[in-house]
Amino acid sequence: TSLALSAGSVVLLWRLTTLRGLDIVPVARRTIVDGMRDAVILLDSNDLLVDANLSAQELLGVSFHEAVGHPFYRIWPDFPIQSETLRDGIQFKELSLVRGASEKTFELQVTLLKGMVEGSSIRLLVLRDVTERKRMEEEQRRVENAYKLMEMKDRFISAATHELRTPLV
Repeated sequence: TSLALSAGSVVLLWRLTTLRGLDIVPVARRTIVDGMRDAVILLDSNDLLVDANLSAQELLGVSFHEAVGHPFYRIWPDFPIQSETLRDGIQFKELSLVRGASEKTFELQVTLLKGMVEGSSIRLLVLRDVTERKRMEEEQRRVENAYKLMEMKDRFISAATHELRTPLV
Protein backbone atom coordinates (compact mmCIF):
# COMPACT_ATOMS: atom_id res chain seq x y z
CA THR A 1 0.00 0.00 0.00
CA SER A 2 2.81 2.43 0.73
CA LEU A 3 4.32 1.55 -2.66
CA ALA A 4 1.00 2.29 -4.38
CA LEU A 5 0.68 5.57 -2.45
CA SER A 6 4.20 6.60 -3.46
CA ALA A 7 3.60 5.67 -7.10
CA GLY A 8 0.28 7.51 -7.09
CA SER A 9 1.92 10.62 -5.61
CA VAL A 10 4.64 10.57 -8.28
CA VAL A 11 2.04 10.23 -11.07
CA LEU A 12 -0.09 13.01 -9.58
CA LEU A 13 2.92 15.32 -9.23
CA TRP A 14 4.01 14.57 -12.80
CA ARG A 15 0.48 15.33 -14.14
CA LEU A 16 0.24 18.56 -12.19
CA THR A 17 3.61 19.81 -13.44
CA THR A 18 3.11 18.75 -17.07
CA LEU A 19 -0.40 20.20 -17.23
CA ARG A 20 0.78 23.37 -15.45
CA GLY A 21 -1.48 22.50 -12.53
CA LEU A 22 0.94 24.20 -10.18
CA ASP A 23 0.92 27.38 -12.25
CA ILE A 24 0.29 30.38 -10.00
CA VAL A 25 -0.44 32.84 -12.82
CA PRO A 26 -4.27 32.70 -12.49
CA VAL A 27 -4.05 33.14 -8.72
CA ALA A 28 -1.54 35.99 -9.06
CA ARG A 29 -3.68 37.68 -11.73
CA ARG A 30 -6.77 37.51 -9.52
CA THR A 31 -4.79 38.86 -6.55
CA ILE A 32 -3.42 41.76 -8.59
CA VAL A 33 -6.71 42.66 -10.27
CA ASP A 34 -8.69 42.41 -7.03
CA GLY A 35 -6.07 44.55 -5.28
CA MET A 36 -6.49 47.43 -7.74
CA ARG A 37 -8.16 50.60 -6.46
CA ASP A 38 -9.68 51.19 -9.90
CA ALA A 39 -12.97 49.44 -10.60
CA VAL A 40 -12.43 46.92 -13.42
CA ILE A 41 -15.47 45.47 -15.20
CA LEU A 42 -15.58 43.10 -18.18
CA LEU A 43 -18.72 43.03 -20.33
CA ASP A 44 -19.42 40.68 -23.22
CA SER A 45 -20.99 41.74 -26.52
CA ASN A 46 -24.48 41.29 -25.00
CA ASP A 47 -23.72 43.58 -22.03
CA LEU A 48 -23.52 40.65 -19.65
CA LEU A 49 -21.08 41.07 -16.80
CA VAL A 50 -18.19 38.64 -17.25
CA ASP A 51 -15.88 39.77 -14.46
CA ALA A 52 -15.54 42.49 -11.85
CA ASN A 53 -12.77 43.11 -9.36
CA LEU A 54 -13.39 43.89 -5.69
CA SER A 55 -13.42 47.68 -6.26
CA ALA A 56 -16.06 47.26 -8.97
CA GLN A 57 -18.13 44.98 -6.74
CA GLU A 58 -18.02 47.62 -4.02
CA LEU A 59 -19.01 50.35 -6.50
CA LEU A 60 -21.83 48.21 -7.92
CA GLY A 61 -22.97 47.15 -4.47
CA VAL A 62 -23.08 43.46 -5.42
CA SER A 63 -20.82 40.46 -5.03
CA PHE A 64 -19.16 38.74 -7.97
CA HIS A 65 -21.50 35.75 -7.73
CA GLU A 66 -24.57 38.02 -7.69
CA ALA A 67 -23.39 39.97 -10.73
CA VAL A 68 -21.65 37.57 -13.12
CA GLY A 69 -23.78 36.58 -16.10
CA HIS A 70 -26.37 39.29 -15.48
CA PRO A 71 -27.05 42.28 -17.76
CA PHE A 72 -24.87 45.22 -16.72
CA TYR A 73 -27.72 47.74 -17.04
CA ARG A 74 -29.88 45.64 -14.71
CA ILE A 75 -27.09 45.61 -12.12
CA TRP A 76 -26.43 49.34 -12.54
CA PRO A 77 -29.61 50.82 -14.08
CA ASP A 78 -28.57 54.45 -13.59
CA PHE A 79 -25.18 54.08 -15.29
CA PRO A 80 -24.90 57.36 -17.24
CA ILE A 81 -23.50 56.00 -20.52
CA GLN A 82 -25.60 54.14 -23.06
CA SER A 83 -24.62 50.67 -24.25
CA GLU A 84 -24.05 51.87 -27.83
CA THR A 85 -21.42 54.33 -26.63
CA LEU A 86 -19.64 51.58 -24.72
CA ARG A 87 -19.53 49.44 -27.88
CA ASP A 88 -17.51 52.13 -29.67
CA GLY A 89 -14.94 52.36 -26.92
CA ILE A 90 -14.04 55.54 -25.04
CA GLN A 91 -10.56 56.78 -24.44
CA PHE A 92 -11.42 58.78 -21.32
CA LYS A 93 -14.68 60.26 -20.12
CA GLU A 94 -15.36 61.95 -16.82
CA LEU A 95 -18.46 60.87 -14.92
CA SER A 96 -20.10 62.25 -11.82
CA LEU A 97 -21.89 59.48 -9.99
CA VAL A 98 -24.12 59.84 -6.98
CA ARG A 99 -24.09 56.74 -4.80
CA GLY A 100 -25.96 57.09 -1.55
CA ALA A 101 -25.23 60.44 0.08
CA SER A 102 -21.94 61.07 -1.70
CA GLU A 103 -21.07 62.27 -5.17
CA LYS A 104 -17.88 60.94 -6.69
CA THR A 105 -16.11 61.79 -9.89
CA PHE A 106 -14.73 58.96 -12.00
CA GLU A 107 -12.63 58.79 -15.09
CA LEU A 108 -13.98 56.04 -17.35
CA GLN A 109 -11.89 54.26 -19.95
CA VAL A 110 -13.47 51.62 -22.18
CA THR A 111 -11.21 49.33 -24.19
CA LEU A 112 -12.51 46.90 -26.79
CA LEU A 113 -10.85 43.49 -26.58
CA LYS A 114 -11.53 41.80 -29.89
CA GLY A 115 -10.57 38.34 -31.04
CA MET A 116 -10.88 36.63 -27.69
CA VAL A 117 -13.91 34.69 -28.87
CA GLU A 118 -14.74 34.34 -32.57
CA GLY A 119 -17.18 37.07 -33.66
CA SER A 120 -17.56 38.75 -30.28
CA SER A 121 -15.87 41.49 -28.38
CA ILE A 122 -15.30 42.02 -24.70
CA ARG A 123 -15.34 45.52 -23.27
CA LEU A 124 -13.01 46.39 -20.46
CA LEU A 125 -14.36 49.24 -18.32
CA VAL A 126 -11.95 50.88 -15.91
CA LEU A 127 -13.37 53.47 -13.52
CA ARG A 128 -10.77 55.50 -11.65
CA ASP A 129 -11.97 57.58 -8.70
CA VAL A 130 -10.64 61.10 -9.31
CA THR A 131 -12.83 62.82 -6.70
CA GLU A 132 -9.90 63.91 -4.54
CA ARG A 133 -7.89 65.10 -7.55
CA LYS A 134 -10.87 67.18 -8.76
CA ARG A 135 -11.34 68.63 -5.29
CA MET A 136 -7.65 69.61 -5.18
CA GLU A 137 -7.85 71.16 -8.68
CA GLU A 138 -10.89 73.21 -7.62
CA GLU A 139 -9.09 74.30 -4.45
CA GLN A 140 -6.06 75.32 -6.54
CA ARG A 141 -8.30 77.38 -8.87
CA ARG A 142 -9.91 79.05 -5.86
CA VAL A 143 -6.50 79.95 -4.35
CA GLU A 144 -5.24 81.27 -7.71
CA ASN A 145 -8.35 83.46 -8.09
CA ALA A 146 -7.93 84.79 -4.55
CA TYR A 147 -4.26 85.55 -5.30
CA LYS A 148 -5.24 87.45 -8.49
CA LEU A 149 -7.81 89.49 -6.52
CA MET A 150 -5.18 90.33 -3.89
CA GLU A 151 -2.77 91.47 -6.63
CA MET A 152 -5.48 93.68 -8.17
CA LYS A 153 -6.28 95.15 -4.74
CA ASP A 154 -2.59 95.82 -4.06
CA ARG A 155 -2.18 97.58 -7.44
CA PHE A 156 -5.29 99.69 -6.78
CA ILE A 157 -4.14 100.68 -3.28
CA SER A 158 -0.68 101.49 -4.60
CA ALA A 159 -2.11 103.67 -7.39
CA ALA A 160 -4.56 105.38 -5.01
CA THR A 161 -1.81 106.06 -2.46
CA HIS A 162 0.41 107.51 -5.16
CA GLU A 163 -2.38 109.79 -6.37
CA LEU A 164 -3.16 111.00 -2.85
CA ARG A 165 0.49 111.84 -2.22
CA THR A 166 0.93 113.73 -5.49
CA PRO A 167 -0.09 117.38 -5.10
CA LEU A 168 -2.55 118.87 -7.57
CA VAL A 169 -1.07 121.52 -9.81
